[in-house]
Amino acid sequence: SLTPYSCPTSCRYKLSLFLHKHAHSQTKTVIALHSKMGHGSGVVFCTTTVNVKADSATPLNEVVHGAAAGTCFVLAAGDYVLSAPIEVTQANIHMTAERMEDGTLCAKLVPSYLTSTKPVLSVSGVGFVMENIVVENSAECETSVAAVTVEGDSDATLSGCCFVGCGGIGLKILGQSTPRIFKCEIQRATYGVIFTGSSTPDMEDCDVHNCGTACKSDEHAKGTVLKCFLHDCSEAGVVAAGQSTTEYKENNIVDTRGCGVLLREKTQARFERNKVSGLHVNGFQAGDDSDAFLLRNRTEGCEGSGIVIYDRATGNFFSNEIERTKLAGVGIRDSAEPIFNSNIIKNCSGSGLVLTGEARGVYSGNIISHNECTGIGLTGDVHALFDGNTVSHNAAYGVWLQDRVRSTFQENVIEGSGMSGMSVNQDADPVVHHNTIRDGLSHGILVHGAAKGHFTANYISGNKSSNILLTGTSSGIFERNTVWGSPGGGVLIREKSTCSIVANTIERNARANLAVLDEGSPLVLRNVIQDGDGRGIVVTGNGGGEFTENYLCSHALAGVYVGGDSAPWMYYNVIASSGASGLVVEDAAKGKFSHNSICGSSCAAVALQGTSQPELHNNTVLHGGRGGIWIGERAGGVVKGNMVEQGEKAWRVGKNVTAVVDMKTSAVEEVQSMIRQMREGFIDGPIQRAPSTEDRVVLVNNPGDILRCNSDVSLGFSRVPSDPASKGESGWMSKTRSPSPEDGVFQRCPSIANDSLPNMQVPQGSLTIASPQHA
Repeated sequence: SLTPYSCPTSCRYKLSLFLHKHAHSQTKTVIALHSKMGHGSGVVFCTTTVNVKADSATPLNEVVHGAAAGTCFVLAAGDYVLSAPIEVTQANIHMTAERMEDGTLCAKLVPSYLTSTKPVLSVSGVGFVMENIVVENSAECETSVAAVTVEGDSDATLSGCCFVGCGGIGLKILGQSTPRIFKCEIQRATYGVIFTGSSTPDMEDCDVHNCGTACKSDEHAKGTVLKCFLHDCSEAGVVAAGQSTTEYKENNIVDTRGCGVLLREKTQARFERNKVSGLHVNGFQAGDDSDAFLLRNRTEGCEGSGIVIYDRATGNFFSNEIERTKLAGVGIRDSAEPIFNSNIIKNCSGSGLVLTGEARGVYSGNIISHNECTGIGLTGDVHALFDGNTVSHNAAYGVWLQDRVRSTFQENVIEGSGMSGMSVNQDADPVVHHNTIRDGLSHGILVHGAAKGHFTANYISGNKSSNILLTGTSSGIFERNTVWGSPGGGVLIREKSTCSIVANTIERNARANLAVLDEGSPLVLRNVIQDGDGRGIVVTGNGGGEFTENYLCSHALAGVYVGGDSAPWMYYNVIASSGASGLVVEDAAKGKFSHNSICGSSCAAVALQGTSQPELHNNTVLHGGRGGIWIGERAGGVVKGNMVEQGEKAWRVGKNVTAVVDMKTSAVEEVQSMIRQMREGFIDGPIQRAPSTEDRVVLVNNPGDILRCNSDVSLGFSRVPSDPASKGESGWMSKTRSPSPEDGVFQRCPSIANDSLPNMQVPQGSLTIASPQHA
């Protein structure tokens, strides 16, 4: 009179066991259950119950072999010595035993033969149920032989059992079987569990330990491994290979020596909310052509790296947490190309995220913080997209690029770095735009060696040594950035750098807002340089370069200082409201200065001194009685065709001056008119730029596809005009200061930090990725 029902498998299975336990005779019909969850709710009948004792004269394998379908074997305590393997092909065979009061299993299947190429128990019949039984492999079995196999179309249920591999395999699921493995223990095996063929097992709450590898899914296996404890293995906790799509959820993987999880071949396995901890080299490894999905996993305490992606692996890595690794938290190498999103990498002894070789991929929304070396490190020929990441308080560099790296960084926040926020070295050539780089203990952006790069619309502030340092033979382009608030200086150009500084807002930096030293020779074009605690522009050493159409305003000291043996070319600039002179040229400096407008200086508008020999042509000087062009000491050069406001202090020329001087003056109205024309034709034109818009990467292909198409634009970044609005005052001539003593023009004040050239070497081993482990 019983009817089908649809309660969960575990409930149905417990009811079946209860009825078995209370069966009063071998002839009483008891209920067994269709064991595979999701295979319907039909009721299957066992027609016979057989009570079996371990000391029976007939081996259990013979008893089972001759049994009819629907037989339930209730095993008493003891070791059941088998003369041959048990092969269950009949339907609805059940094998069950009681546990002892302390929970110990007391019924064990033990083969009497020493070697075999067959499993101790193989199940191909449907409806098979086994509970509370130990199955131990033969002592000298081959490593490919399993203690138990489930094959064919079997939907077996294995609950509360223990499978001992003895150097072989504990449990092997193959064919198109759909078994359920619940609360089982599997131990001392080369592989604890193997899923292969097209099997779809459900494995839950099992304990797999002291194996080579705890669990392997291969070929086209599917199914789920849920809430299992995989531990104390010599090679790996999980190996997913072939084209398997098995799902691993909420498992605890501990002390698996080689790696926690190894992804190989073309697997598309899914890992969700697993934890990898304890003694192991790497947490997750993805190699070959694997394309896995990792979501909300946690790995900690690795001797190597938390995640290593290599070969040609792809995959999606979302919201994982990697912590306290000895080497790089995450390493991407070879030609791997993952999507890596919203992960947390922190407190690693090496760097946070390292890419090397020809790695590709998209890395977005990750938090990479408090690592003992670099936050993100790229070497080799990496070409990847980094979008919206937070790289925070790493002990060395925030981002380190070297070799031939060509990647795009957009909308990232890089803050609190122990060394430079972003260091671009050797032949690296990145696109860096719309990032915030702030509050580092060294430089904000460091470009060194022969590096290039296009840096646009970034917000760079509060970095201690300087906001931007350009050295070596670097030739990057800095366009429409906001650079402010560094105690060491705004933009510092050293050695033989020829970078271009175009249409930036550089303001409120101590020392100099922009300085050129050594043999630096930049293009400085259409920038707003203002509100500095030191000087606006400094050129010294053997520096040179071209400076044009810049607007300099409101500096505590000179607007422009040129010294040493430098020889810049400056034309069509506006220099306003300087706390000292607008333009100072001294030492043995040369250079050409033409068509500049200088006004609102607190001292002489132009001061030429030392043995300098500049050429000043067609400049406009509005001095307000505080001094026009003063030429002192033994200055030389040519000073002709300049428009200087009339007044007692319009010109002052020392007696030893060797310069060719044409001392003309003009009415104040004429000078003001000229400056207004400059303002209307220049400041309201080139300096006042278009409203900000988004410059974002839109991926129409994968990054690797774009590179293979030989695109000249890194990841398809389209440079649309957009940049921060100028923070200069609309009343651009309104900031005037009280006159200072005349000799204040000649006072020297250091504008450049003496330690501005940092150590370019990454700390030893900081970009090391752990080698892949093999199982």
